[in-house]
Amino acid sequence: MRVGILGSGLIGGKHGTLFARAGHEVVFSYSHGEQKLKRLAREAQGNARAGTPGEAARDTDAHLLAVHCSRMDNVLHQADDVSVKVIVTCSLPMNNEDSNHVLTHTSSSAEARAKMVPTARIVAAFNTVPSEVLFGAYDAKRKARRSSLVYCGDEDRDKGVAATLIFDVGFDPVDAGLLRIARYAEPFALLVGQLAYGGNGGPELAYWYEWFRTYRRMCRSNRHERSACSSREGMQIWTSSEAVPSPPAKDRPSTLPARFVLTPCFKHPGPPGCSAPVSRSSPAPGPPGTPTRWAKL
Repeated sequence: MRVGILGSGLIGGKHGTLFARAGHEVVFSYSHGEQKLKRLAREAQGNARAGTPGEAARDTDAHLLAVHCSRMDNVLHQADDVSVKVIVTCSLPMNNEDSNHVLTHTSSSAEARAKMVPTARIVAAFNTVPSEVLFGAYDAKRKARRSSLVYCGDEDRDKGVAATLIFDVGFDPVDAGLLRIARYAEPFALLVGQLAYGGNGGPELAYWYEWFRTYRRMCRSNRHERSACSSREGMQIWTSSEAVPSPPAKDRPSTLPARFVLTPCFKHPGPPGCSAPVSRSSPAPGPPGTPTRWAKL
């Protein structure tokens, strides 16, 4: 994917570096000086280069908008044409002193960007974890447990672009719904910032979500097949011959549908007529029968 970084400061510089190391083409732009942009491109160790906002906006699949709200008009003006492009924004609606959130729950910075560029495709992401955790998450991305990162937008296709970038830099993408949900994600980002910078634990802070709800589905002998008898935490695992998608939220379908696996009923071990608990696994997109990746049971 070709990604233009509009705002190559602390946040944009780190994300652009990780995008490049993950194999994407990156153009760094909009910083205090050209030398910094060249240094970022050199240190990214991938297919990255320095450029102007206009160059970062041309011939790219997506943009990362990572500037303070007070500079938003300026960077978008320099970028010239960002219409019909996917813009992933990580900006928060803060005042000039970064001391107060300037919007209420009636709007968000992401929605303000959508009004500013009506033809652009806005997705809010990358603003709910401190920058200090980014390289650690990338280095640990092959581990079983990934930290979560929420994102939201109005179109599934555009959210798919954001989800790909999130996954490639080491996080588990969590679809929070429509773009208006940024009204709640942005204050949540301030809470994370308070814990990271105002607490005693340090800024290397991330989060993850886990669903503990158990769904039940009647077993039918003709709808189950015994898997290669694997054992997980002392439990034999049944898998369904058709993957069961997670129930979608009321206001949107899931871009990366979660899958479920069926575990045997201990009181009634045989399939006919028993009710087996269904445990949520992490996202595993694909056709029926696609192997799932397990979350903690």
